[in-house]
Amino acid sequence: MAITRLNTSLYGFYISSEESPFTFRIEVRLKRPVDGEALRRAVDAAMPRYPYFAVRRIRVGEEYALEDNPLPVVVREGTEPVTLCSEESNFHLIALGWAGDSIFFDASHALMDGTGALPWMKTILYHYLCAREGVRLDPAGIRLAGGEIPAEEVEEPYPESVPDDVQPFGEYKPVRALTLERDGKRISYHLHIAEDAFVKYSREQDGSPATMVSVFLAKAIRALHPEEELPIVGGMALNIRPALGKPLAHHVHVPLLHLKYEASKLREPVTKLATCSRGMVMLQSQPENVLVTVRNYIRLTGRLKSLPQAQKYAMLSAASTSARGGQTFSVSYVGRADWGALEPHLDAVYANCDVTNLGIMVEVMAVNGGFDLCFMQEFEGDAYVRQFAEELAREGIDCAVSGPHPLRIPAERIDNPFPQP
Repeated sequence: MAITRLNTSLYGFYISSEESPFTFRIEVRLKRPVDGEALRRAVDAAMPRYPYFAVRRIRVGEEYALEDNPLPVVVREGTEPVTLCSEESNFHLIALGWAGDSIFFDASHALMDGTGALPWMKTILYHYLCAREGVRLDPAGIRLAGGEIPAEEVEEPYPESVPDDVQPFGEYKPVRALTLERDGKRISYHLHIAEDAFVKYSREQDGSPATMVSVFLAKAIRALHPEEELPIVGGMALNIRPALGKPLAHHVHVPLLHLKYEASKLREPVTKLATCSRGMVMLQSQPENVLVTVRNYIRLTGRLKSLPQAQKYAMLSAASTSARGGQTFSVSYVGRADWGALEPHLDAVYANCDVTNLGIMVEVMAVNGGFDLCFMQEFEGDAYVRQFAEELAREGIDCAVSGPHPLRIPAERIDNPFPQP
């Protein structure tokens, strides 16, 4: 079997733990009940197009590596996810589930991010809907098996090095931020906002959907903590594929930007906050800053290679905990996915991930004329999500809220069951 050594973009495997798995689940809600047999056939038809996802993790000395996994990807009825990298998942890093009208796409975040997952999901949905609806949908924008797979999809997207003379420009300086109290109860709420109205509003305010979600959430938190003097800091996932010149790469490429809102500034009008937020995003996403981030990744990878497995876990776990503790909340938006002929058959899409040490995490997806927000938190109670909806309503934006829902993401087996080759 072909073996792929871990590279800079795959060291996320050392972030995952039993308490805080580095995994995610994307729920696609359809307009008709799911046919499990048709889904099984769709997954089998789609996987030859994604050989880089049909892998299992092995150990080679003090390193992890990936090798081809010929076993079928698990497709199971029910809402409970299987444990990835285990017998339950046929040792795959991906799995699918289904229940009622929903299909669940489960994956290791070290293998892919939301942007990398969307083409894979669309291929499976294409095969499934063609079979389920008894029609041949237009395959425009869908990756199908049989053609040549671009090398850019598979190859390591990071350069071997970044020159030392590349210096940061407008780099964010970490501050002590307001931290929300957590009780360990991981739950989610589902929100729906009309896409046209929210996009139009965002543009009028000189913002974007992601920055506007950050503004409204910061204002909501401020409203519930009126006496708090610490700044509210929002983390925002940044897709750095464009800066790397690798738009087709499947790996995980989402470092966090930071939007700092001083307590006094959150009394300003939404328009001003949106402009300031967009400015912070533009400044921190400058090419120089992206390259400095990449250089830090490359250097970290070099240090990790010489360490025993246990020390790799310890180092990256500490780094992950530190990074997650630097903000009050986080927001992620993969952008407007082109669902093409699939869209009329889709009702909603919700992305779920681990929220350990994040307090509140909002994942934003767009489908079928609406924004679907998965509002995840580490504590019980609907005070924050209701206040968030109230802030939107104050600006004339309708927001439907449902929940709470259990926050389900797959566990991941950490110890490796395979002997080194």
